Amino acid sequence: MRPGGLVAVIHWRSDQLTPRGPSLPIRPTAAQVLDWAALAGNLVSPVPPLDLPPWHYGLKFVRNA
Repeated sequence: MRPGGLVAVIHWRSDQLTPRGPSLPIRPTAAQVLDWAALAGNLVSPVPPLDLPPWHYGLKFVRNA
C-alpha cells in the first residue's frame, strides 16, 4: 500500500453473542487488529475504534511514509 493509503476493517464484536457471525472465541478484538496493523508496518489508526451497532466495530488505518 502506498504512503497515505487507507484501509478499513469491519468485524464482529467479541464481547457479545450475535445471531450470526463467527463463534466468539475466534473473533479478534479491536486491540488485536490494532496490533496486527502495527506489525504489518507503518499502519496507524488516526481515530479510535468506531462502534457500529448492534454487532460490529470498525477501524480506519492510514499508511505512514
